[in-house]
Amino acid sequence: MDFFDKTSINAFSTNINSQLDGFTLNLYTLKELFPDPSKRITYIPKLMKKISDTCLGYIGQEYRSMLSSEFEKLNPNFEMVILTNQEIPDFSNPTNTFKQIGIPVAALIVEKEECKKYPNMYTVNLICSHSAKGKYMMALYCYICKLKGQSYGLLELAKGYLNPGGLCLYQKFGFKYDPLLYDNKVDFCFSDLHNLPMIVDFSEYDSPETSINILTDMETLFQKDPICMLRDKVSQTAYGILLNLQRFVKVGNFETNTILHSFNDTEGNNYKYHDLFTYLKTSNIDLQKLLEQFASAIASKVSPPINIISKIIEISYTPAAPRSVESSVGKKRSGSSNQLSTGSKMKTIDYNTRSKQTNYGGLKKTKNKKTNKSSNSHSRRRQMEKRKTCKKLCKKSYIQKHIHALKANGQNVPDKKTIKLIYNDCKKKMCNPGCKNTFYKNKNISFHPDYSLEDVLKLKRNGALSWCAQKPIGENSFDFMVN
Repeated sequence: MDFFDKTSINAFSTNINSQLDGFTLNLYTLKELFPDPSKRITYIPKLMKKISDTCLGYIGQEYRSMLSSEFEKLNPNFEMVILTNQEIPDFSNPTNTFKQIGIPVAALIVEKEECKKYPNMYTVNLICSHSAKGKYMMALYCYICKLKGQSYGLLELAKGYLNPGGLCLYQKFGFKYDPLLYDNKVDFCFSDLHNLPMIVDFSEYDSPETSINILTDMETLFQKDPICMLRDKVSQTAYGILLNLQRFVKVGNFETNTILHSFNDTEGNNYKYHDLFTYLKTSNIDLQKLLEQFASAIASKVSPPINIISKIIEISYTPAAPRSVESSVGKKRSGSSNQLSTGSKMKTIDYNTRSKQTNYGGLKKTKNKKTNKSSNSHSRRRQMEKRKTCKKLCKKSYIQKHIHALKANGQNVPDKKTIKLIYNDCKKKMCNPGCKNTFYKNKNISFHPDYSLEDVLKLKRNGALSWCAQKPIGENSFDFMVN
């Protein structure tokens, strides 16, 4: 029997659509979209290209070709379901069907027999979303597993603890890190140590509907790691590097396994684990105690020490350089977030929720013009979204702060013209990377040196893209922001 049979999908949709307040899940299997196998062969490569766009370009050509090949061969171990923006009423004409699909909102691919330890179970091979809808696909996977009596759910998390979006989503549904799923001589599931193998025991679900209750926050059954409590990217990155290093040291013969010493993700960021390992060793710093210090700070709801975070980032992290050409990720084989990268077999991209992507040896550059345009388009869209968020911050919190201060001093509320000037000043100060047209113009600096790393993290966390002004003396210059 198919994993994604229409009866199971309809049962899930019926249960969840009543709770989505107007949003309807339009879920379609590959067999449903293209019932004629001969037509399926024609349209699968094109559909995989659309799914690559859904994944914001994180699926490389090699992995995409592998999936296309398996689906074209009608390999029964691979199944796919997609989520679309609109209902597709008629599948009789595959050409019209393909046009109606548009760019899928999300995609889920499962694979049977990927994990030799559990050969009869379906693992998540890919979860991909471009609009935070990956959570619905995870709920669908868990729902069907429980409905069909599958004992466990299995997946790999790309980049391990450096993919907190994916980690926290999967932990919400009960997935836990299990080092026994790594490759061994008898039976194995996954072999890429850069990914985090995870498993969920469905005996902890009362019924298939438990997955829907978890999705809609009606039930909170499982705990998340402390990293999920962090809100700023820099602290998450530093903590994630430490957690991955601890994992490598325990299971990966770290000092002799040079593959683990350095890692390039699909965005071009470089993580130098061996450099950090050497620094901690020569400085007599205990890794376990350092991790406990992070966990204690998070539990106390305070930021981990800025000096420690800065040192970890300085030693072990090199951000991606600006690129004019699209970086192509190899097959994850066997792979965001959206979000991120992987290299072994499951990719999950939900803006940075990606569970398998690839190419650990480095990024390959392609001269494919269409791919370049797609990448540039996604990059522009992300920048536009960030600017839109920043402008909303100016229009609401920033202006409200000024009005409140004027009232407190017994002054009149500013007129529309003055409010517009305040708004424009805010945009120039706070939504202006590189501080263009200011005294502090510098393409490499967006935050005035007066501001500490902690200040900058707080600003960024609340949507600011810059702060192109000196910090007022004796005043919290951004106390209008919400932590």
